[in-house]
Amino acid sequence: MTIYSKQLAERICQAIADGHSLAAIEKMEKMPCKRTIIRWRTEHAEFDAAYRDARTVDAINVEDQVRQLVETVNCKDSAAAAREKFQMLKWLAAVKSPREYGNRTEVSHETRMNLAEAISAARKRAGMTSQNISQRSSNE
Repeated sequence: MTIYSKQLAERICQAIADGHSLAAIEKMEKMPCKRTIIRWRTEHAEFDAAYRDARTVDAINVEDQVRQLVETVNCKDSAAAAREKFQMLKWLAAVKSPREYGNRTEVSHETRMNLAEAISAARKRAGMTSQNISQRSSNE
């Protein structure tokens, strides 16, 4: 079992920012396994924040790769290959930093109700009758 340290956490985050996957990181010398890295995110808030920042940096690097790819496309053959690579890089950016590059999901909710029926039902639950309401109004 690998023991958490700030230095090791920094190495992990640097590797993530450099574009390495957790599978690749766990194969590196003196690095913990994926499960340990994931567990550390829940156990160490500062590591989780640094990890998320590293993922954002990685996604920005992927965005830069996309921009470079778009700038280098110049003929039909390379355009098809570039399109495929672009789709893969776009997907990677969305996976690595969904808040910045993921698909936007819009959620809307609409509720319709008969206000008179709702008030009547609430009065019944409260044990209020039309007669009680009239008496309260006249007393006030």
